[in-house]
Amino acid sequence: AEYTNAFEGVFDGNNHSITGINWTWDCSSETSQCFGFFGALSGATVKNLTIGAKAVVASASNANINYNGMVAGGLIDGTIENCVNKGSLSCVATSNKKRSAVGGIVGYAAVNEADNFVKGCTNDGPVTATNTVSTENGGNGVHCGGIGGFFDALAANTDHFTFVQNCVNNAKIEAQDGVCWPCPTDDHPGTPILYVNGPSRKGGKALLKAMEWTPSPETEDPNYPKTLMNCRLLYH
Repeated sequence: AEYTNAFEGVFDGNNHSITGINWTWDCSSETSQCFGFFGALSGATVKNLTIGAKAVVASASNANINYNGMVAGGLIDGTIENCVNKGSLSCVATSNKKRSAVGGIVGYAAVNEADNFVKGCTNDGPVTATNTVSTENGGNGVHCGGIGGFFDALAANTDHFTFVQNCVNNAKIEAQDGVCWPCPTDDHPGTPILYVNGPSRKGGKALLKAMEWTPSPETEDPNYPKTLMNCRLLYH
């Protein structure tokens, strides 16, 4: 589904489950696409639903942007509430054009004229994303997350936000091309485990120093009421 064909109503699953389905989503189109139980949501609400299906996303070499989530591929100005994913989602992207985003609940969430809400949702299904090439903009092309894959705003200087509230991911998230620090050279593979043979100090002992806590110099105020945290390529 594209956003021109997005669901715009209210869907209450009444705590029912969708199970026994195997999806294969072909993202070979050169137009932007959204795939999920709901392809795209625009100003819509989906609540009280459990997805137990299995989905495999194939993004071919000529594919443009594609967003993939078990509840919804894309979300604009809407709400996903009290939904659970118990199925598996995997994305294999071979596109060198744009990005793919995969999430256990929603692939892509963007705000335009109202806030988005993803609240009370749980992901219990594994999410895997791999990419065989780099995209033209220099990224690895695949954004992967347990709840959401990629959050965005359609307009600059917007006053609207995507709120993720009381959600939890219990499943394994696998995405390639994360490089762990330290990475001393351009061709270094990274260091997934630091001090694998013990600390490098003489005697093999680490040096720990107690530091006095100091508050952040940048705190919230009426003009900047929110704290922004950047993401990590290595998840804990």
